[in-house]
Amino acid sequence: MFLALTLPAAAEDDRKLSFRHDVLPVLSKAGCNGGGCHGALAGKGGFRLSLNAYDPDTDHYNITRENRGRRIEFAAPSSSLFVT
Repeated sequence: MFLALTLPAAAEDDRKLSFRHDVLPVLSKAGCNGGGCHGALAGKGGFRLSLNAYDPDTDHYNITRENRGRRIEFAAPSSSLFVT
């Protein structure tokens, strides 16, 4: 829900959303991938992101596929572990 409210609407400029250009900046601005949160060497709460979005491909994998993809529930977004 949080991401849907903060990302620019794709329909406005007729382009697809990009994880690297649209999602990572939101995570960075919120401090999620900083050293005091999930960007720490050990991560936080069992979840780790690269420090300051250094490795976008691994971050995308960790969000969408790690832990059997349980971080995002497309069928029931309110059940997602990601940004709840």
